[in-house]
Amino acid sequence: MKIKKIMTFLAMSCMAVMLAGCTSGGTQGSGDPGTDQTTQTDTNTDDGSGQDGTQESDNAGSDEAGDTAKDEDGQETSDDQDGAEKPAGDVKKASEDEAEKMLAGDWVMVKEWYYNYGPEDEKDPDLSKATDDNMSATLAADEPADVKLSIYEDGQSYFADYVAMIYESYEEYNHLPMTIEKGGLYKGCENQSWFAKVKSPRSEKEYFYTLIDENTLEQCIKSTYDYDDEGTYTYYSIYRYLRDGSEQLEHADDLRYENTVTVSNAEELLNAIADNTKIILKEGEYDLSAASPKAGSDKVYLTKDHEQEGGTIEEVQIREVSNLRLEAEENAQVEISISDPAYPVIGFYDSHHCSIDGITMGHHVEPGTCGGSVIYINNCDSFSVKGCELYGSGTYGLECYSAYSLTCTDTEIYDCTYGIVDLINCSGADFTNCRMHDNRDMCMISSTQSYGINFEGCEFYNNYVDTSQYASSTFVYTYDSGEVTMNRCTFRDNIYTDLCNETDKVKTENCRFLN
Repeated sequence: MKIKKIMTFLAMSCMAVMLAGCTSGGTQGSGDPGTDQTTQTDTNTDDGSGQDGTQESDNAGSDEAGDTAKDEDGQETSDDQDGAEKPAGDVKKASEDEAEKMLAGDWVMVKEWYYNYGPEDEKDPDLSKATDDNMSATLAADEPADVKLSIYEDGQSYFADYVAMIYESYEEYNHLPMTIEKGGLYKGCENQSWFAKVKSPRSEKEYFYTLIDENTLEQCIKSTYDYDDEGTYTYYSIYRYLRDGSEQLEHADDLRYENTVTVSNAEELLNAIADNTKIILKEGEYDLSAASPKAGSDKVYLTKDHEQEGGTIEEVQIREVSNLRLEAEENAQVEISISDPAYPVIGFYDSHHCSIDGITMGHHVEPGTCGGSVIYINNCDSFSVKGCELYGSGTYGLECYSAYSLTCTDTEIYDCTYGIVDLINCSGADFTNCRMHDNRDMCMISSTQSYGINFEGCEFYNNYVDTSQYASSTFVYTYDSGEVTMNRCTFRDNIYTDLCNETDKVKTENCRFLN
């Protein structure tokens, strides 16, 4: 069906819509359906004297008015980059002059929300009530997108400069005049009091912005498409900008998470697994084997031991999840464990942008009896482990197949019974400031058909490669792989015969060997 094909295209490249111009509010942007609003030019610049625009714009803003609740953020007076004082207070109650001053500064685009509505949906939808059926979100850091906005005073008026590099497209405008209009940028916007309009005097292109708080700005683009056999479809792109130099920009990655859930037991943890979710684990032990076999969201697959009454959990697999974070509550001691030695403590499959922070994980079994690793990763990208403890008797602390962009930072891996890490068909694995000790028996670091493996500032001590049982084992094992780089690492009190089976595949720089 035609609309499905177009929807797929838009979902994959929705950020590039910015380069076609902007419409906000009203009922329909001009531009031929499926042409102006989806086809991008390689270069587009506008200095205010203008080129012909690619689409016209409707009047901006919804008719919804009235103030909303005050910010929860503090509204202290602060200075912008040129030393001028910005007005403090609720941005939603700002006068026209105050709004212009609050907008002034440099802004960096960090996230887009993309909404689609069909002919059977509400004509003027409240975007704050959108569901996963008609909404998706993308972080700018995950796309080849670099978009910056600068708003400044020149004489008695305010102007905007804008530059966007998205995929292979480029757009720039300079010194376009800005005016303040009453109303909301879109229905459901947190600021329903005012928005700013930036317009090229000649090209008629218009761009619409508003402030959510002192350091958060939003842009809205609305497009409509008429199909003879489908009806009219409406698309919104909401772009979130953060003020350059602000604390919020330093933590822009937190915008991945639409929901934050706090849990206190294993069953609650499994039930909370979902896309775009940060899960805060309260202090305690989370024995996944003891959770109800009926636990788990639709992102969790459980295998069960049917020989035991009730079918206790043997394995936990998290599948096809995006933007999931498991994080220990501040200053809390949190441990995730499993009792079955044959399986990993937790496995991730076909997932994107997942992270584990501040959690201890391992098997509650006798040493040497495990057949499963601590964390198992299969066909995942952008996976992060930070500030964790991964203990044996798991086979490996990390076992990764077909993983791309793995980071392991400030993490301790110990007492594992095969080795430290096993990488197969992986690309880009960075281990930084980790402690890896008291692991034993086989190769400590295995790299098979993997590339971009780096260890920075790591400590390896009391590890034992048992060549009496595994004669060909070396500390680092490589097969059909790229170079394994070790920089500023310390080796002490390890027992092994050879550092690597292929001497040219390990590159050591500024390392200390104290065996």
